[in-house]
Amino acid sequence: MMPPAERLLFCATASRPRPAERGRAEPYAQPARWGTLTKLYEYIKSTYITHSSDHSPKARLSLLRKLELRMPNAMLPVRLYECRGFRRVADVHPQMVLTGIMGRLHNLRNPSETLEWDGIPKSFEFRVDRQLIKVAVWAFKKPAQSWRGSHGVLFTLNGQTHATLPDSFFDRNDVGMNPLRKSLLVIVDCSDISSTHESALMMTSRDRLADSLFAKQIKDRMETGGGSWENADHLVDGWHLSEGVAEMRLRLPDTATAGDVLHLKFTVVNDNHETPEFVSTIELVVQPPKESSVPPGTPPQPRLPKGDAPQIREVREEDWDQQVPEPFDGNTALRRIDGGNGTYELRYNADNKWLRKKISRSKSEDQAADLRHQFGVVMAALGLAVMGAHQRASNDKSDHSDHAENGKPDMSVNELIEWCTSAAAPVVASIHSLTTASLGTDDNE
Repeated sequence: MMPPAERLLFCATASRPRPAERGRAEPYAQPARWGTLTKLYEYIKSTYITHSSDHSPKARLSLLRKLELRMPNAMLPVRLYECRGFRRVADVHPQMVLTGIMGRLHNLRNPSETLEWDGIPKSFEFRVDRQLIKVAVWAFKKPAQSWRGSHGVLFTLNGQTHATLPDSFFDRNDVGMNPLRKSLLVIVDCSDISSTHESALMMTSRDRLADSLFAKQIKDRMETGGGSWENADHLVDGWHLSEGVAEMRLRLPDTATAGDVLHLKFTVVNDNHETPEFVSTIELVVQPPKESSVPPGTPPQPRLPKGDAPQIREVREEDWDQQVPEPFDGNTALRRIDGGNGTYELRYNADNKWLRKKISRSKSEDQAADLRHQFGVVMAALGLAVMGAHQRASNDKSDHSDHAENGKPDMSVNELIEWCTSAAAPVVASIHSLTTASLGTDDNE
């Protein structure tokens, strides 16, 4: 405790911290004899309005939404008074009550319009080092950026968020929820762990997970999901209709055999227009497994994807040592991992030293997560471009007996991808931080 002589004190029977209750909220209008006043600074920009009813995919998080992510299960409601000069907002919503995102989702008037599973989250529990971890999975019917920004996973203690993972977590192979990446929110309740494990899980800054074995074990268990990802899988299987084009992915029943005939009926309803239902019937005949046309013993040939993009995985610093054929380091940008049978995945270094340098100047966790994701997308695109160029060059050389110039052997495609992306990382990181800053300066642009 600071000695009394060094504390900032003043004598008064009452102060005036409370805003006016009626009409437009005016700060410091009502006296109070007791209580605590917390003043928030640096909330002047129009991006931090208190209320937002815009739930479009491009909507920005309001201050209310940001605070509700920080207190997803608030023990007590918090009243916010809008006392700044945003007349359009302040006149309509001078006061707002913060209940936490879990409270807001539980209290939706028509949850089935916003959420899957009739508004009830899927939940599961697991233990790591005898510590109980409780997980709730919320699935939105539309992209949920206006609800949770780029956050995919919230780690909470006693109703408050102490660490987050970006929604790129759902891209991981064991999770396999890339199609629902923008529509899922996972809340991990760690309130039952011991204080020792709490220190091992969270950084002292309480803004991210610690680099510890306990934190890694929890993330590993989160990837398998205790069966919850299988519960969400039916949201991926099905069809997506956009501009008259339907995309469909189905799984055969476990009991299906060759020759079985499956009859399916799809009904499309447009809730926004008074038009009759569109009904389509499909008859599927189960075929026997297709035999490979490749002769036995033929080594698999890497191929560029046709239709589906390759799996793109984010690698953080705590997972560098687990990478093959050798660990990542600060210079690594992208690596292609061959999976056999001509398949592969692209892994980008989300803690590349040049990217981290730019992220250190970011103004929020959301912006940092966006920079990492965009860096990965650009690196993956660059990697695919290198693969295409390498394949074309290989085809051109197939008519010549010499496959080397000046006696020097060619790089493999994997070596070439890693070399090119590492060389390009400083430029890519700079371009992305500059572009993001220029696009995010004003809500009205």
